[in-house]
Order: sequence, then C-alpha cells, then structure tokens
Amino acid sequence: MGGVPATSAPALGEGLSGPPGLPQPTTTTGSGGYSVDVERAPQAIADLRRAADALKDEAKNAWNLANITPPGLDVVSANAVRVFAETAVGERGSLRLALESAARRFEEDANKLEASLKTYLQVDEISIPAARALDLGGPL
Repeated sequence: MGGVPATSAPALGEGLSGPPGLPQPTTTTGSGGYSVDVERAPQAIADLRRAADALKDEAKNAWNLANITPPGLDVVSANAVRVFAETAVGERGSLRLALESAARRFEEDANKLEASLKTYLQVDEISIPAARALDLGGPL
C-alpha cells in the first residue's frame, strides 16, 4: 500500500466518472482501492479507528503469550516456550508485529479517508454554486 504525503489529500472521486474537475457526488475512493458512500464515510472512519484500537489491544495481549511457564523442567519444554515466545512477540514475523502492522494500515486508511472526505466537502462547497450558476446561465 503506497503512502500519500501528509501535505496532500487524495481527491474524493478520483478515478470515478463524472464531470471533469468535479468529484463524484455520492462516492469516494478509499486508500485501498475501495469505494465508500460519502454519507457513510464518517462511520467508516470511526469503524477503521475502532478496528485499529482493537488490533493494538491484541498486540499488547500477545506479550502474555511470551510469558508462559514451561510445562516441564526439561530442555525441550524450555526451548518450546522460547520458540513460542519468539513467534508471539519477536522482531521478525511475529503475531505482535502482524497485529501492529494491520493496526497502522487501518489508521492510515482512516486518515486518508478523512482527508478525502474533507477535500470532497471543500470542493463540494465550491462546485455546487458554480454548477448552479452554469445551469442558470449566470456568472460564477
């Protein structure tokens, strides 16, 4: 998933059909190539943030898996717990890293969708009066 510079917000309607230079009135493109109804965008943003928070909580819970007591006092049990802990919270391919990565992606999607919604609303404020003036033959 490519990043978008913090200074630029993706256009809401980008890639959708409609009048040149004007956003699509009922849909917006999300950062992952999906579409969201503009009226439902605030709920989608909240849902993405809630999901990110839940994933962060589960990533914290992964540390509990790293602190289990070996079932026996033998070397095999100790090694099994060590390997299990590394799989749960290690720095390469662990459950914790996967959960944290997914949470970051959801947060990024929420931020991009929110920026798109803000851009859409700003463009909408400008374009609707301009479109009405064109329809009425009046000045912009």
